[in-house]
Amino acid sequence: MDKLKFKNFVWPRNPEHYKVHYDHELVYEEVTVDVLELKGLSEVRRTVTGSGVFSGDTAYSDFKKLETLCSQKDAGSLIHPVWGTINAFFMELDMTQEPRENYVAYSFKFLELTASGAVAKG
Repeated sequence: MDKLKFKNFVWPRNPEHYKVHYDHELVYEEVTVDVLELKGLSEVRRTVTGSGVFSGDTAYSDFKKLETLCSQKDAGSLIHPVWGTINAFFMELDMTQEPRENYVAYSFKFLELTASGAVAKG
């Protein structure tokens, strides 16, 4: 299987867990001070989360590359070998260091941009 990619980073080993979450919000319009009229649903919002480990001689440098990407404020292509490509912001990155040499556990969260280039409210 091909590897997960974000911008110029290719995971050396695919994350152990990969989750895609879809949701909407109800959209209302204020009719009067006390009355809201339901207009429908917002554009779908998709978040992608996952977790895994980096291990071996490049474990720390691999995590630092991911950390650098997370600090960037622009969106990029997140490419999953099965589920395809989305344009997304890298929203969260967590690292857990255990008392093991050359081992870094991590988790991440991406938020998809809508087709119009915006982030769905919510």
